Amino acid sequence: MGERPALTRGFARRSAPRFVRVSAACVLWLVFGFSPLAAQDINEAVTMEDLGFTERLAAGARAAGMAGAYTSAGDDAYALFYNPAGLARVRRIDFSIGFQSSVGDFNNVFYGNSGPTHFSTTTLDAVAAAYPVPTYRGSFVVAGGVQRMLSSELDLLNDGYNSATDTFDRYLLQQSGSAYSYAVGVGYDISPLISLGLTGFLMDGTINALTQFNVDYPSPLQTGDLETETLVDDAEVDLDGYGMVLGIQYHPHRLLHFGFAVTTPIPIDLEGGAIEQRGYYFFNDQDEFYEDQFIIDSQYTIPFRFDMGASFTLPNLVVDIDAGYSDWEQAKANDVRLKDENLQSVFRSVLDLRIGAELLVPNTPLRVRAGYALTPYALERLQADRITGADLQEADIDTERQTYAAGAGLLLNGVFMLDASYEYQTGKRSIPTLVDERTVQKVVVTGSYRF
Repeated sequence: MGERPALTRGFARRSAPRFVRVSAACVLWLVFGFSPLAAQDINEAVTMEDLGFTERLAAGARAAGMAGAYTSAGDDAYALFYNPAGLARVRRIDFSIGFQSSVGDFNNVFYGNSGPTHFSTTTLDAVAAAYPVPTYRGSFVVAGGVQRMLSSELDLLNDGYNSATDTFDRYLLQQSGSAYSYAVGVGYDISPLISLGLTGFLMDGTINALTQFNVDYPSPLQTGDLETETLVDDAEVDLDGYGMVLGIQYHPHRLLHFGFAVTTPIPIDLEGGAIEQRGYYFFNDQDEFYEDQFIIDSQYTIPFRFDMGASFTLPNLVVDIDAGYSDWEQAKANDVRLKDENLQSVFRSVLDLRIGAELLVPNTPLRVRAGYALTPYALERLQADRITGADLQEADIDTERQTYAAGAGLLLNGVFMLDASYEYQTGKRSIPTLVDERTVQKVVVTGSYRF
């Protein structure tokens, strides 16, 4: 077949096969939810997962080292993002900034052929500040901050012989970008035992995605038969959203704390554009090239989230146990809940569990931490073939998504806290045509100064 020229701007010299046109539309359907059709498409659920909407990110190295178990244990500026009622326990001006480095290894086994990919990124994790307002009694604390709330870093490769279509397929998605939450909040004591809190946030970010596919048709028989079709889709969108977190903490004893937080539904708008280049290569005939531009305008809704936790303070030891619930069946794409032809939701409700511990090493300024989180997939389905836009199939969950965490903190001169954490996340799903296995490692380093 030989080397093919790069796709170029040009005019169509013959009508493209209908199969090819449908394939191109399906790919764009997966990139930020663009579709030239008015009908609902359940593959929007894949887009929501790819963009990172279904995963909660930890903020701050202390919380990350405890696997995100922070609903009742949070008592610093980062409580702004978890349970703002914890802000009421801040007694000194607290300023903190942190950075995160992530490494991801994904392996999609497509029709038995392995397609490993790797990505790495270093970004701002969070910035937060809390200010205790002088009061006659109790506590009143205001806070503000920025958190990297959603991560869209993703490289995926499906590459192999597709027995369903008798073609050699190669699908590649290279995606980057983040959404940051700009938050302000307040925590205050309404009684010696009860604290309330409220955080409001706006989300903003940019996401870029490069989608490429290549389909080779074996053994063309006559002049004009299609040998290869290619598509390159380059999209960029701006992301905007908003929401609130309402929290309460109950302190029946100085060694025992309970916390509860509600995150309201988060409407997210994606607006941008995509450039699509297509190439058709025919056996012993003239090849064809096309270029089109599309406008992307999609809306998604992340459902309510409820978090509750209890923390126990022992001599030199804090243990926090958290549970979070979110009914992802209530998620929407363009104001429609995503259901299959049998009116079954393609998402599922999720209960995640997190446990974390922090040990103060006696007679030292050192604190060590460890944690574990079980965070089941909101989408337990996989797409059999992303090139043709095949419907989602229910997957076997070989390994439910889970995180192992560890960390340490060092208090210097009683005012500066240096924290670091390490997280290892893994998960694996499979259907007859595809095995999806992912591991992500994260390191967060945070510095905090308390006046």
